[in-house]
Amino acid sequence: MRHWKRLFYYLIINVLVSACTVVAVLTFWQRYQPEIPLLGDVNPLALITPMSPRSLFPDYVSSMETMEPTTIPFQATETPSEEQPVETPMAEMTYTVQTGDTLGAIAVKFNITVAEITEVNEIADPDALEVGQVLIIRRPLVVLSTQTSLPAEEIEAELEATSTNPTSTPIPFTGESRVTIDSVIGVSDLASERIFLKRIGPGEISLVGWQLVAENGDVFDFPQITLFENGAVFIYTREGQTTAVALYWALDHSVWESGDTVVLLDDLGEVHTTYQIP
Repeated sequence: MRHWKRLFYYLIINVLVSACTVVAVLTFWQRYQPEIPLLGDVNPLALITPMSPRSLFPDYVSSMETMEPTTIPFQATETPSEEQPVETPMAEMTYTVQTGDTLGAIAVKFNITVAEITEVNEIADPDALEVGQVLIIRRPLVVLSTQTSLPAEEIEAELEATSTNPTSTPIPFTGESRVTIDSVIGVSDLASERIFLKRIGPGEISLVGWQLVAENGDVFDFPQITLFENGAVFIYTREGQTTAVALYWALDHSVWESGDTVVLLDDLGEVHTTYQIP
């Protein structure tokens, strides 16, 4: 019994001594060591020490400091100007108002608009038409199913060439509406060879189904085209882009020679007119 009491006293003394030692150590640590902040109070960016570019890339920074600024000249780009619309050559004719006519019916008849009729004739009241009144009708010289106009300068040059060409023979107007072969230009030269057709007389003539026949057997079939009064059209032998005043035969050889006779057949296959090349 006495032995167990002695052990108990030794255990109590050991616990007290250990406790005093721990308290002493903690007191010493708290006094002589810096205070450690809590994790939530720590700013991670404050722990980063910024470095200058010179310390990282000394050679590159030195070369950049010695370089002189370079001026790049500014070159203005030209803005393409908008193409001016090409004016379609126009022809004028007169129409006498008949009983029962209206501006709408007249516009449909000539494939134009009422506004175009009133503008050309300076009509203030479209409903005030009088029987016998003469109206001016203005329309394109040639109407095609796919119409593309040539520049006005080129059209004028073509017309001037035909007026000065020695093979051009004027045909007098006999009072009957007809299509005439005015001239053959550039005979035997595929690049420039062409026939010049003119419209004589009032009204309009559709050339659908008409043909040009050459002595060597070549035949040109007219496309969907209508000639109005004073209208004109060229028929080129070579290939090309069909326009409002030019049709193309698309042949690889010339057709006409001096002394040949050009025959124009209508849609019934009858001879409408002929022309002998000088």
